[in-house]
Amino acid sequence: MSLEPTQQRNHPATIMIVEDNLADMIMLKRAFRGTQFSHELVFAWSGEEALAMLKNEGEFTEQARPDLILLDLNLPRLSGLDVLKTIKSDQAFQHIPIIVVSSSSAEKDIVASYNFHANNYIVKPVNLEDFTAMAQKIEQFWISTTTLA
Repeated sequence: MSLEPTQQRNHPATIMIVEDNLADMIMLKRAFRGTQFSHELVFAWSGEEALAMLKNEGEFTEQARPDLILLDLNLPRLSGLDVLKTIKSDQAFQHIPIIVVSSSSAEKDIVASYNFHANNYIVKPVNLEDFTAMAQKIEQFWISTTTLA
């Protein structure tokens, strides 16, 4: 597999958002509209759906591999930590940066996320202004500064 920095690609950055809360999905979508970088948001409602998208299974056979994943921990059935462990243990996907975005500020959740190789942990903002600030910081660091595989 050839690794090519996102900045040199001829397509927008693909960001997968794994989130089961519709209100948070809407906030994230609005927040990323306030950024300056070219991007495509892809939403997965569950951990199972996120893994199917990554593996191009079922209805997701044409799904582009994400450049970055924003992952909620509190997902139905397959938890965010289980999704994180699965992705980071698979050589085909372990290079994809994963930012945990959770309403939990519990130390056990933060430590567990980093133990399973999350690249970052953000406590979920509560209003659109803070969501937008978070999206802009993600743009500044993960898209504009970091070279993604």
